[in-house]
Amino acid sequence: MIRSHIVSDDGTVLQHIFCRSDNPSGKTAFVTHTQAQHSLNLLKTIKGLANRGFDVHAVDLRGHGHSSGKKAPLGHMQIDKGWDLLVADLRKAFKVAFDGTNWDERLIVAPNIGTSLTLDILKTWPDLAKNIVLSSPPPSEPRLMRMGQAFTKARTLFHGEDNQDELTLQQLYRFLGLHLESQSSLIDVVSSDPEIVRELMSDPYAWPIPTTGYFHEMFRGIERGWTWDEGQSVKAGTRFLLLYGGEDPVSARGLFIEPMMRTLLAIGSDDVGAYCIPEGRGGLLIEEERFQISSLLARWESGDLPIRTMSQMKAEFQVPEGQSGLHVVSSTMLERLGSTPRSDIRSEDLVELCYTAIDSERHWTEALYQLAFEIAHSSEFDNDRVGDMLRQIMPHWQRAFMLSKQMMQNAVIGSILQDIIGRFGIGIGIFTTDSNLLYGNPAFYQALDRHFGGEGADPLRALGKCVLEQPKTDRRETLLVKGDETVGFFFHPPIMHKMGMVPSTGSGVVILIDRAEEAVASEDQKELLRLAYGLTDKEAETTLLVSRGLSPDRISEKLAVSVNTVRTHLKSVFEKMNVRSQSELVSRLLSGAFSLVLDGSPERT
Repeated sequence: MIRSHIVSDDGTVLQHIFCRSDNPSGKTAFVTHTQAQHSLNLLKTIKGLANRGFDVHAVDLRGHGHSSGKKAPLGHMQIDKGWDLLVADLRKAFKVAFDGTNWDERLIVAPNIGTSLTLDILKTWPDLAKNIVLSSPPPSEPRLMRMGQAFTKARTLFHGEDNQDELTLQQLYRFLGLHLESQSSLIDVVSSDPEIVRELMSDPYAWPIPTTGYFHEMFRGIERGWTWDEGQSVKAGTRFLLLYGGEDPVSARGLFIEPMMRTLLAIGSDDVGAYCIPEGRGGLLIEEERFQISSLLARWESGDLPIRTMSQMKAEFQVPEGQSGLHVVSSTMLERLGSTPRSDIRSEDLVELCYTAIDSERHWTEALYQLAFEIAHSSEFDNDRVGDMLRQIMPHWQRAFMLSKQMMQNAVIGSILQDIIGRFGIGIGIFTTDSNLLYGNPAFYQALDRHFGGEGADPLRALGKCVLEQPKTDRRETLLVKGDETVGFFFHPPIMHKMGMVPSTGSGVVILIDRAEEAVASEDQKELLRLAYGLTDKEAETTLLVSRGLSPDRISEKLAVSVNTVRTHLKSVFEKMNVRSQSELVSRLLSGAFSLVLDGSPERT
């Protein structure tokens, strides 16, 4: 494989991949990429074609993969201009790749938006290639594409065209993902192979968050690719294969294929076939090992692959008279969501779904399919009406999406912190203004049981057995002392004011420590003390033993040093940590972040 560059007409540098066959047949193949992939992701299929006699070319278009940078930002297209630049890039790459190769020895393999780009170029280059494979092609349903354009145009009013658009990314892939039996991640629409999904999601060049401008141009380009003027046609003899997956959401599992075949026959091809890979999804070209894609392509090019005709596809996917594929898909998906398809959807209905989606994300998808159903049901598509409706609901959609996102982030952060706190045995109890326990984690109840036995069943009563001691180092907190043992502390975080939980006798947070006294000091703990307070190794070790309630005498026995040496270490620790006694030292440790990594249960000394 050779990696080089092609310079576009405006000077943009595009990464070019060339894989020369060891057994050349004189044939040249060009493999395009799509969004959520770049050329290197398709390398196994590219090499597979080279092993079958093809010299293979591939190019990263501007703003994609390794053809991105300051001049061509990753995942961005400028509105009303970006698609045309991609078409120009691909045209230039085709010229380089097919130079010196006869028309009937050229093969193009174009997945997803590569399909639309190739179709756009064919309008002015009708003899581009004899053999053209459109893999997981985007639908030729113009109303669906105009709905996408209207959505992204409304987005630009509230979200700049050159800003990454997570909302549209989420909604588009959830919209497609409803076709799957289950969807654990957005990119599951590309493949059911977890390893491929992980590889794509970890590849920033393959899976960026596109901008609003990118989505707008993508929908505009897809519609443009399928829209041909009267008199435009491909060269006679041009062959097309529509390759799709039986689980492919983009083609609605094959439902949208027959209308595409009809369009290709109408523009002059008399050899149009379809082939289904039953377990395939949208990213067929990245699944060479699983589906032997290069073998399928070579067999079709040589006329050795059994394909489905348009009449067979029409018989398999029957669409009721007077309806379209969009009508069937939208009504089917709404029924799957448990919703009744409506042809009289109003903007206020969609606004309600947006806010309901904060509790259940399926309502985002329901809103889109309700809109799609109305568009499909209408006898005439009204661009202005759809645009006005989306402009009315978009600020609500944005607000509800951000609220949902914030709640999800808070839930994730809370779950992570709870796991960490649980691992360190930190018991947390939150009490309301009327002294009721609002929340207690498992470690809190374990600590109650150890410190108070049967009385722990009533947390407030148990804690009432403690002596409250105000540490001199921090008057905002109160130590909880049971006998000679400091079992925890009580405080009232400022955030509770915002929750309406004003300070009162019982309102606040109780932290209980429940750890084995015999625990051995770890190097990580000592390192943290050394880093945080500038302690020496011996001072850090002494401090850890104090935090577990050991007296100077017991510490001297444990460390095999004299009591005077221990007291010397403690005197230095007191100075560095700005405390005056072992009690204050324990309080300082318990009330700081270091309490999360203590292994002992401190005692009063």
